[in-house]
Amino acid sequence: MMIRLIILSFVLVLQCLAKTGQSTIPSKNEIFELVDKANQKIGDFEDAIKAVKPSLHKADKNMSANDLDAAATAHKLIRKIKANGPSAYRLVGLMAQISEGVKLKLI
Repeated sequence: MMIRLIILSFVLVLQCLAKTGQSTIPSKNEIFELVDKANQKIGDFEDAIKAVKPSLHKADKNMSANDLDAAATAHKLIRKIKANGPSAYRLVGLMAQISEGVKLKLI
C-alpha cells in the first residue's frame, strides 16, 4: 500500500509541475528527494516484514524471503540512481521493482 502511495506521489508531482508551466521534467534534486522517500518507505517495509516473519513463515515459507529480496533489489537500484544519476531507464526500473513487490503481496 505504501509503495502505491510513493508511485502516486511521483505521478502527482509530475502533473503539478506540468500544470504550473514549469518543465515537466523534475530536477535532479527533486528526483533524489523522491528516491530518498522511496528508500525510507522500502526500509519501513523491510522492518515490518522482519517483525512478522514468523507469522509469514507459517503461511508461506518463501514469502518473507521473497519480500526481503524484492526490497534489497529496490535498495540496490536506488544506490545506482544516486551514484550514477537519475535516468528514465533507472527510474522505470525502480518503479517496476516496487510494482513487482506490490504484486507479490497481491498473489
